[in-house]
Amino acid sequence: MEESEARENRPDGYFRRKVGGALLPLFRQGVTPEKIAQCLVLGAVISVFPVLGTTTFLCAVVAVRLKLNLPAIQAVNWLFGGVQLALIWPFLRLGEWVFRVEPLPLSPAELAARLKEHPWEFIQSFQAAVLCAVTGWLLAAVPLAWLTYRIMMGVLVVRDRGKKLPVEA
Repeated sequence: MEESEARENRPDGYFRRKVGGALLPLFRQGVTPEKIAQCLVLGAVISVFPVLGTTTFLCAVVAVRLKLNLPAIQAVNWLFGGVQLALIWPFLRLGEWVFRVEPLPLSPAELAARLKEHPWEFIQSFQAAVLCAVTGWLLAAVPLAWLTYRIMMGVLVVRDRGKKLPVEA
């Protein structure tokens, strides 16, 4: 028996063939400079979307739809997880300012008291808060992402131009 056949018959060879064969294309997909820039920017902007529990799904949908590197966009998403929590409050306040609504108290004691006293009003105000936070995200994160992408692409174009110039002797 040859060495390659012996390797294929081992349990780790089976795993490498079945699982690695399915996952390897995901790691190789979308590795052009433009796709990498899209991956980084979209992964970051989606990761701060102010609705908890949605970003992994949203990043996966965007990656599949735009043929981006799925593991890379998810890695960026997970790296920015703490930033998402930090930005929910500013996004919420920006949206409240845009809609000119009364700011939702963020004190846990006040929120619990509101929920206990008026559960239906609390649910309605929470829905309005989500709308305000998403609006704040759209107004702040999306333009910033577009600007960041344009800058990254400008840097890549300049870098590529430098590579294509003939070398003088």
